[in-house]
Amino acid sequence: NLAKKSRDFSQIENSVNDTKVLISYFSTLVNHELMQTCFLSNLNVKDENLKIKSLQDIQELLPLSEMSITNDIAEIENKLYKGQLIVQIENDTTNFLLININSCQTGLRQFNDSENEFSVVGPKMGFVEDIDTNMNLLRRKINSPKLVIEEVIIGSLSKTRVMIVYLDGITNEQHINTVRGRLADIDIDIVWDTSLLDQVIRDN
Repeated sequence: NLAKKSRDFSQIENSVNDTKVLISYFSTLVNHELMQTCFLSNLNVKDENLKIKSLQDIQELLPLSEMSITNDIAEIENKLYKGQLIVQIENDTTNFLLININSCQTGLRQFNDSENEFSVVGPKMGFVEDIDTNMNLLRRKINSPKLVIEEVIIGSLSKTRVMIVYLDGITNEQHINTVRGRLADIDIDIVWDTSLLDQVIRDN
């Protein structure tokens, strides 16, 4: 339920020879190219003789080495927030297949330090990438189910994606609602940069 509060949490229902499979993951943490080529493409096998009765059968379809089956909820939560896929099968409600397909270097710079601002104490991360990569960096730094990411679209022409990020149960709920309300009240054609949003929120 905590994971579902975040915009980047995804669940896919797939069918392997008439057996329903549910895949859960965080889109900002998973390598989508590897997910398609090494995972989903192997699930979509058409073989009348192939019978999927257990998670072990799913394992045998995949050319991946780092997989494990568990019913430990703490381990499942930990691996989910580290970018692994969580696979469930319709006739087994107690066990889960954990699959690591993540490549932490793909799409990321080797260094993400801020070049314009310098701090002696504190993080050096600049968040200078696209929004999905920046959310990936946040998820990796704050490996907690309390981290919630909400998405808002602003700008009638630019359709700019804006993320509201907070720690559930820690951040003051009134502050979160205030930010939601002020962002919803913004009536603008194009969002050029974050300074404009900052000014509008402050003025309101």
